[in-house]
Amino acid sequence: MATAERLEALADDVAAGKPLAPEDARLVAQAVRALITGVGPNGASAMRAADHRERDRHLVELARCHCRHIIGIRAQARQILAWARRYEATGWPREQHIIEIPEHRRDKPEGYIWAALKASPRMPGDTTLREILKNSKV
Repeated sequence: MATAERLEALADDVAAGKPLAPEDARLVAQAVRALITGVGPNGASAMRAADHRERDRHLVELARCHCRHIIGIRAQARQILAWARRYEATGWPREQHIIEIPEHRRDKPEGYIWAALKASPRMPGDTTLREILKNSKV
């Protein structure tokens, strides 16, 4: 059986909580390590790249919901980063361990920033954020 097919079958066994033979456990462990450490775009691991896509999605949504009145991507990025710096210094230290978005942050800029930081604990820099917003056609 090909490795991919074998891993597909083992995934079902793992999900069902079935014990694995030692050689199957090694194969699953290798696949998980490859997923975590595998190199993706810009040298980032596949997991980190997925985290960044999730973070970026929240930042784009923030721009769509709260920056429509701001003309220009550069100005929108500056506003988002100003909100992020303020939230990182005030609310994030208390709220970073909360599982769900705090109700009082929902639909506010800080709520989108909370979600972005939960996805990836580092905000992008100004240039990267401008690229994200430009590519999303906010």
